[in-house]
Amino acid sequence: MRRKSNFSFGVAVFVFCFLITGCASPPNQPVREIVQPPPLFPPQTAMQTGNYAGFFTENSEALKSCQDPEKCAIALFNLSFLYCYAKSPYYNPQTGLKYIEDLLKGSPESVWAYQATVWRDNIYSNMKKKIKKRPVRGDPKAKETPEPQIEDPAKPEVSQENDG
Repeated sequence: MRRKSNFSFGVAVFVFCFLITGCASPPNQPVREIVQPPPLFPPQTAMQTGNYAGFFTENSEALKSCQDPEKCAIALFNLSFLYCYAKSPYYNPQTGLKYIEDLLKGSPESVWAYQATVWRDNIYSNMKKKIKKRPVRGDPKAKETPEPQIEDPAKPEVSQENDG
């Protein structure tokens, strides 16, 4: 009988100690602010906030003073975005294409150049579709508007010389 009471006493002490230590409140930790990583797509910030002017100024200054080719490539990509994105107040695809060409010439193997290549191809495709949708010349209902010239540097020009 004594064994049973010693065993019960031991279990009771263990449970009591467990409850006391297990129920103790942890020391207060200071609350740390979670810092969000920068977006993978830099123009995302301008798109979310609508601060295109600040984004333009930031990237124009970065382009003027850049020493690192990677930072120059990012600035060129961001500026091309500002001019190629239809919802941007700076929307002008021809100017955007100039920035893309500068990027492709300056950093042809960068990640930004590969993304810019996709943008360039889509812009050329959209421009060609717009030209095809224009009314036929000579149509009395058509307004006289000059057709924009599109140069696609991605496609080499084919020379048609006769070696007669």
